[in-house]
Amino acid sequence: MTIDDIQRREAVVLDERRTRVEEVRAGFLILTAVSALVGLLGSLSAVYLFSTGIVRRVRKLEGDAEALARGERLTEMPEEADEVGRLAQRLVRASALLHDREDDLRASEERFRLVIEKVRDYGIFALDPDGMVTSWNLGAERIKGWRAEDILGRHFSNFYPTETRDHLPEEMLERARENGSAEDEGWRIRKDGSRFWANVVITALRDEQGKLRGFAKVTRDMTERRRSEEALKEARKDAEAASRAKSEFLSRTSHELRTPLNAILGFGQLLEIDEDDFARNHREAIGQITKAGRHLLSLINDLLDIASIEAGSSDLTIETLDLGQLLEEAYSLGKPIVASANLNFELERAGGNIPVRGDARRVTQIILNLIGNAAKYNRDGTFVRLGCRFDGALVRVTVEDDGPGIAEAEAKRLFTPFDRLGQQDRAKIEGTGLGLALSKSLAESMDGGIGFEALAKGSRFWFSLARAAQPENSPLGRNTNDVTESSCPRT
Repeated sequence: MTIDDIQRREAVVLDERRTRVEEVRAGFLILTAVSALVGLLGSLSAVYLFSTGIVRRVRKLEGDAEALARGERLTEMPEEADEVGRLAQRLVRASALLHDREDDLRASEERFRLVIEKVRDYGIFALDPDGMVTSWNLGAERIKGWRAEDILGRHFSNFYPTETRDHLPEEMLERARENGSAEDEGWRIRKDGSRFWANVVITALRDEQGKLRGFAKVTRDMTERRRSEEALKEARKDAEAASRAKSEFLSRTSHELRTPLNAILGFGQLLEIDEDDFARNHREAIGQITKAGRHLLSLINDLLDIASIEAGSSDLTIETLDLGQLLEEAYSLGKPIVASANLNFELERAGGNIPVRGDARRVTQIILNLIGNAAKYNRDGTFVRLGCRFDGALVRVTVEDDGPGIAEAEAKRLFTPFDRLGQQDRAKIEGTGLGLALSKSLAESMDGGIGFEALAKGSRFWFSLARAAQPENSPLGRNTNDVTESSCPRT
């Protein structure tokens, strides 16, 4: 075989192989094209199916949201765990929560409605912005006599009497508009025309934007209280008139008694001058006459003082006093009284000026009254002590003793006129029962007070006077601030 034959054979084989390769390549190209087409169609199908499902679920979600907005309850719980599914689940839970709250609110409103409707002591009803009645409860029906069907839609001025109907209802609404509420007491009219005294409160009702939606009106029948107040006023007037009559009677009687009493005391004193000319029994009789006369004069003076204080015509001269000096003077005047009871008389002397406001004569009178009582009733003790204590803006004058004291049950009767404690000892202890009552009236008329404190042994009576500040050039000397802490101990 020649080289040319071999080359021709190789060329034929090469052409066959090239043809076969071209056929295989063409097949691959066709297969690739078919595969690409199939993949594209599959992708398009998947995208279509996916988008269709998403749109369907979103539309379902949109429908659920619209149903929720309408207040409908969502009951179907989706099972999908993706974002759309979780959002749908939240909508269902929100729907359940919303309906639960609506149910609670509805129940609360129902309870409130029942309460309002069943309240009998208060008339509770609503008005529109023009004052027309829009609701009516049982209390309003009971108080005003109108049934709901008779009054709904009518103006609330129907409840006012003719003398106030033209102006007061609108004034009340205007006050409620401006201030949020308005309150008034006055006469109102029932359906049958009868009057009753009412306490009325009108409250403006506004929405979240502040727009007026109407008014709430609460009415209470206060007729019985009004009658009680009127009866109390009349009783007070009668009591005041009786008190004035009593004071006038005491004053007139006391003045009338003084004339014969002065004669008795005058002739008794004349007899005392010549008592050496009389027998012993006659001298004793003269002593009893003058002693009884002086006791009766003291009683008359106390009655006159109480009557003048109650009548508001007490001759008090309120001025700045040096309490330390008054205590010294009262101590000197009280010495014989305490000595006659065989007791020691002690004075807690002040360490400086103590300016107070009061009437010097009346302050001394109160101190002597308290000293006299302590001496009279302290029959088992050893002393009577006069002193003072600071009590804020007041100064307390105190009289203490170590006697038998006063039972707690009887202490509240201490300052009652003519009420003498220890009635079993009246034959042994002189007194009228007016001393403490008069002291109380005098202390209060000087803007002070009076009181009693039980001690471990004995009693402490006190009365208070207002402290007075003094300038540097005061006749009393130094300023009050220089001496307050050193003058009297604190209470």
